[in-house]
Amino acid sequence: MQKYIYISNDIRNKIVKGMYHANDQIPFEKTLCLEYGVSKMTVKKALDILVAEGLLFRKRGHGTFIIQ
Repeated sequence: MQKYIYISNDIRNKIVKGMYHANDQIPFEKTLCLEYGVSKMTVKKALDILVAEGLLFRKRGHGTFIIQ
């Protein structure tokens, strides 16, 4: 399994399990890079998947937030 898929699955599971709530901001990409030990591009790709699925939305200059 590719790393960005693992990361998107992990974040999705955290949302489903209630670790993140509606309108919560998820950690910044740089923080996620350190947490998962990957590059910023890998984290961005993982978050792009969740944005496309409608679980997250990005607010430029503010961060990434949970929708549901």
